[in-house]
Amino acid sequence: MAKRNPYLIAAIVIVVIVVAAAAFMFLRGGEAPGEAEEAAAETPTPAEAAEGVRTIVVTATEFSFDPDTITVSPGETIVIIVRNEGRVFHTFTIDELGIDVALNPGDEERIEITVPEGVERITFYCRPHVGLGMVGELVVQG
Repeated sequence: MAKRNPYLIAAIVIVVIVVAAAAFMFLRGGEAPGEAEEAAAETPTPAEAAEGVRTIVVTATEFSFDPDTITVSPGETIVIIVRNEGRVFHTFTIDELGIDVALNPGDEERIEITVPEGVERITFYCRPHVGLGMVGELVVQG
């Protein structure tokens, strides 16, 4: 049996990790998620701002949501505008709230949510692409 070179194996593992990270960044559009993106995604209409309803734009692409984490308060009413800017069909699904919106490429849907009391996290996902990591969450604080 041939002796395996541990340095060669380590180099192959590093190459695989770098290629996977590059592919992930390419699919995300070259940007890492962050609080600045979440703040930029909030675009309330004048009527919503007057009512205190926060609007958050969530973009679906291949194969992620942006932003993928949204901080909310218990009892808060928010409007999520989901835009499919990808090239394939996506859904915006929240099992706990009975939400399952289908979006063809170019579609946009408005979803109003009142955050329930007594939960810490609410998961949203794309049904066809959940296995590819197309998942996000509402983080409930307060």
